Amino acid sequence: MKHNYLLLIFIISPTVLFAQTPSCTTNPAQVRLITADIPRFWAAFDSCKRDTINRIAILQRYLDNGTFGLKKFNELSINGAQNLAHVVQKCQLYYQSVKANTYKVKTLEPQIRKSLFKLKQIYPEAHFPNVYFLIGNLNAGGKPDSIGLLIGTEVMAADSNSNFKNLPLPFTKELLSFGIKTIPFTVAHELIHYQQVYLNSDLTLLGSAIKEGSADFVGELISGGNCNPVPFNYGEQHQKELWPQFKKEMNGNDFSNWLYNQSTMDRPANLGYYIGYKISQAYYNQSKNKRQAVYDILNIKDFNSFLAKSGYGTQFN
Repeated sequence: MKHNYLLLIFIISPTVLFAQTPSCTTNPAQVRLITADIPRFWAAFDSCKRDTINRIAILQRYLDNGTFGLKKFNELSINGAQNLAHVVQKCQLYYQSVKANTYKVKTLEPQIRKSLFKLKQIYPEAHFPNVYFLIGNLNAGGKPDSIGLLIGTEVMAADSNSNFKNLPLPFTKELLSFGIKTIPFTVAHELIHYQQVYLNSDLTLLGSAIKEGSADFVGELISGGNCNPVPFNYGEQHQKELWPQFKKEMNGNDFSNWLYNQSTMDRPANLGYYIGYKISQAYYNQSKNKRQAVYDILNIKDFNSFLAKSGYGTQFN
């Protein structure tokens, strides 16, 4: 099966209220950052290079013997050893080139933990899941799930020395916009998704954009960085022209121009993230009680009312 290299990063919304599950804690000090699947992947990767005939079986063992996080990541993203084997074979040079960077995750623990405690400070109601750092088939950088936050480390590990042979140019640019330094921002983004109470099936384009953009905005409040720099930087330069285009479509269910789409020569993907960020930022900035503002952002019941209260867009009238 031909692999789709559309980057599906940061796009899966919670479909249950994760805060009610027993696999999380209200104490950020108790969060576990789990990296056990990283060395296990590289052992399998090296075995695949020596034994190409049994590549699928080797990767099946990697999946079968992994952590709970890897098993869930396989279910949500990897979709089996055959898919994984196909991508690993085609992009073997890329995987090899980011191997050293994937081992740097442990050095980011102090920065990640600082974000966890910051969220507790500004949102005392927060619940904290464990964080699993995994290696998959290049199609997801981050997913929240009831068992924890699932981080596709191979997506986040590229740098200027990485080998992008056999990868499409737009995808290469996406990978380079992230890099290992943005992993704490990614964890923060997914952690905010974990707090959100709105369901994906109920959301219009406006709701989905705020869902994603608010995860960027509040994630930035706790981590100091934005995990989606490409749409943000473009949006800052084209905000005035983007808003009326978005406004025309915001109450519909067609996301194709704004979310979970592919980059084009004219504009980057996921510009809805930027719009949602700016709406959330406007609401936060106009609120006198910042802690209440964070609560409101994570517990929206009426997205059109939230937009109106934010005042965003009126500056373009």
